[in-house]
Amino acid sequence: SPRHASSLLADLLAAALGAAGANAAVALVILFLRRARTVLHDAGHLPLLRHAAPLHAGSLALAVLALPLAARLGPVAFLCGLALAAALHLERAERALASAALVALALLPLAAERAAQATAFTGTLADDVLSVERGSDDGRAAARLVARADRGELPPAGMLALGRWHKRRGALDEAARAYRAAAVDRPGALVNLGNVELLRGKVEEAKAAYLLAVDRAGGDPVVLAAAQYDLSKLHLRQSELEASEEARRKATLADAAFLQRHGSDVDFRANRWLVDVPVGQADLQALAAAESGAGAVRDLVRDRLAGSLPPLAWPALPLAVAALLWPLGALRRRLRPSRACGRCGGPACPRCHGTERPLCAPCANAFAREPRVDARDRARKEREVRWHARASLAWERALGLALSGAGHLWRGEPLRGALFLFALLFLVGFALLGRGVLPAPHTSPALALLKPALAAPLAVLVWAVGARDVVWERR
Repeated sequence: SPRHASSLLADLLAAALGAAGANAAVALVILFLRRARTVLHDAGHLPLLRHAAPLHAGSLALAVLALPLAARLGPVAFLCGLALAAALHLERAERALASAALVALALLPLAAERAAQATAFTGTLADDVLSVERGSDDGRAAARLVARADRGELPPAGMLALGRWHKRRGALDEAARAYRAAAVDRPGALVNLGNVELLRGKVEEAKAAYLLAVDRAGGDPVVLAAAQYDLSKLHLRQSELEASEEARRKATLADAAFLQRHGSDVDFRANRWLVDVPVGQADLQALAAAESGAGAVRDLVRDRLAGSLPPLAWPALPLAVAALLWPLGALRRRLRPSRACGRCGGPACPRCHGTERPLCAPCANAFAREPRVDARDRARKEREVRWHARASLAWERALGLALSGAGHLWRGEPLRGALFLFALLFLVGFALLGRGVLPAPHTSPALALLKPALAAPLAVLVWAVGARDVVWERR
């Protein structure tokens, strides 16, 4: 049913959007942490920090990066600062991931709004209309529709359902009034009006309504099929057999499947002998979207991400930073940022050493120059190199065990890491939603346990495959 479909879709979209936002944040933080030593070293070459001690320069740089959080500008402003700080040090694949993460964060409020519009149903006007339309109402939904109609606030789709409710109760005059009100922009209401007129014995009025419905159908197969089908029954009643057969042929050509579901030649009850045009799925979705509160959902997500950023800065800030990463990357050769030493991981800085080389000065002195340095100094440096290798591998394994994909990001596999991380976060989020974002009516406890029962094993599988990559394959 639309209620259960909307509930399931809401859970899937909520899990996907949550996973996308968390994935983007984790990726940007890890990309910065991988380059933190070289970023903080290069901060000491800025004009205002050039004469400060390295520890003071690095501390001040970290304080500046934390300013967006202190000023309550939201997590996205903080992540933008991390991306800009690491821009000169990112490889092409890492820069692409950082840009995609910032764009995803910028579009998250809009995506949440669209998701709310697509999944809203329970508790909206569409919910009442569907209950009344299908005859599953206990009277309360119909009372709400009647109250709206009395105030002149019920849209044509609601009037169409209300007309069928009156017809089922035998209140044909009220049904005719509701159908006339709905017929302003719903040609299907003319078919239903013709059926009511035929039940009241007004044959010519019914025939006129059917023919007008055909003229105003605009190619709608359901309206054409229902109008021609009911017209064939009217002709049959008047013993006009040829006209009845021609109308039936046109009805079958328009939508045979609809007639097979709703029509009957052997069931003489009014709702089977004569076919009504039901409220369409598109109408229900439009009614639900109008009362979805999607704007409030968008504003809530934006407030969580942007904090007290001025309205004009959103989504301009993350989009601008995402675009700026590429020209900054193109300036790497001219700006000559430091890079991580190939042995100890420290900054190999061309400004400090005067030459471009893959090793920092201590490693170059210990391993690449003649005459070689003192054996004790070389042994101490070798211990530092081994410690760095063990620490880097430990971080990779710890992150890989904590979050599948985070270890891949740490060792420089951004695309693979982002895919693993998104899959794990999506499955975990879906499993933890419990009864759901929009709980469906009449949901049993067994159905509520079905989501975690399906998602949890898949999440464990994704985690295990990711952990194998960063733990066992690197032994």
